[in-house]
Amino acid sequence: MELPLRTELAVRGLRTASPLRRRAGAGPSDDGHWRLAGGGSCPSAALPLADDSPFEVLEDGRITKDGVVVEDAMLEPIDRPAFYDLVTEDGISYEKIARLHGTNVLATTVVQTCIRYTSESTRCRFCTIEESLRAGATTHVKFAGQLAEVAEAAVRLDGVEHMVMTTGTSNGPDRGAKHLARCVRAVKARVPDLPIQVQIEPPLDLSWIAALSSAGATAVGIHIESLDQSVRERWTPGKATVPIGRYEEAWLEAVRVFGRNRVSTYLLVGLGEDPDELVAGCERLIGMGVYPFVVPYRPLVGSLASDVDRVPAPDPSLLLNVSMRVGAALELAGMRGADQGAGCAACGRLLGARERRRLRGGHPCSASPRTLGRRSRPRSFPSPSSSCWTPRTSRRSWPATAPCAARPSSRTRDSSPPTTSMRTTTTPAPACSWSSTERGACSVVCACTRRCSTGRNSPGGAAAGSSPGRCPGSGPARSARTSSPAPAAWP
Repeated sequence: MELPLRTELAVRGLRTASPLRRRAGAGPSDDGHWRLAGGGSCPSAALPLADDSPFEVLEDGRITKDGVVVEDAMLEPIDRPAFYDLVTEDGISYEKIARLHGTNVLATTVVQTCIRYTSESTRCRFCTIEESLRAGATTHVKFAGQLAEVAEAAVRLDGVEHMVMTTGTSNGPDRGAKHLARCVRAVKARVPDLPIQVQIEPPLDLSWIAALSSAGATAVGIHIESLDQSVRERWTPGKATVPIGRYEEAWLEAVRVFGRNRVSTYLLVGLGEDPDELVAGCERLIGMGVYPFVVPYRPLVGSLASDVDRVPAPDPSLLLNVSMRVGAALELAGMRGADQGAGCAACGRLLGARERRRLRGGHPCSASPRTLGRRSRPRSFPSPSSSCWTPRTSRRSWPATAPCAARPSSRTRDSSPPTTSMRTTTTPAPACSWSSTERGACSVVCACTRRCSTGRNSPGGAAAGSSPGRCPGSGPARSARTSSPAPAAWP
């Protein structure tokens, strides 16, 4: 299936329902789950259920758009899993405890309430975490023994290969990590080989991140949704009281504990952010060893954004443009979603390299992550401590200069924690050794480039008369941000 069509389906959805579907709850919902013919490294998709969608699936799996069959595109519904028919000893349906996502992922929200959800002034406007609880489709708290029982059955009966545990934010300093650790430990005791990703808000005490790893978690998601503070204040007013700097500290600690590319964060397209700044922020996350998982904002029934604000889904072309550029940056860094081990990104890379090459007509290392089709040097990845990582308060507050940290030229992944020191020298690009067996995982690191004040890329060497580590003509250098101590507590 071609990438533009996949992107359009992800935004506009289908009029056709799948036997495996989910309404409301944590994360993107109101969707049906499908197998993609020719889906590559990600053979399944959760597509929105939309009565006004131009797309429909025929009985034979062919897709139509406005009644016209779309060539070379097929979808197969994913059947209802066998473990849904089971109940616990106290009569609770397994389906209310954990759900199948896609073909092989078991997902659960261990606590279905959130301190941010109690008031419209603090609630994330796209969220519907408590709506499934109100509808009776789930239980308030999933206990550790219940999750272990369901996970064992899902692996045995339906071939589940990894698990995702998320939670609503709690009042405690652990922000929900304590119960997550308890649940992870119970599942690993019952199904030792099942990889598990946990998802949390930055805890007040960052030692809880290590506690989750010690309990047996494979990966962690610390989701910020937007790197633009003005967007955060509009869309996630409660979470926006947690500074971006605190998220940075949590990401760095998580990378130290779990390793590079075992930490991820959701970033939503369609909240009013500047797409160039979103891509630049994703590149900084990649430089820290954090996987930016880019997904479209989805208007969910029951959410404030849908029911009150009436905000529509983003334009598919915007999602395609951002996803292509972030996917190219991930590819240059050698970061694959599959290497997360478990979680939302682990079904495969953000975007398939094969589809990107078809659109751009060439080798991924020779195409620009900034534009579609135009060839230029790819941008490098700034140090997380550089001035360009300063949390923004408005779009105009971002520095035009983006000091870069040269990437190592080794083809092996570096699992050590990211450095916080600035580096202003560059490492020559190695010769590309792309082979037919490595087309999905090229980790060649190209020469460092720097972005000038016009937003265009220029080669990474310092020009005559310019300061090392700065783009010529970009104005005075800014000093690196000094981190302030974290407050004892946030709302």
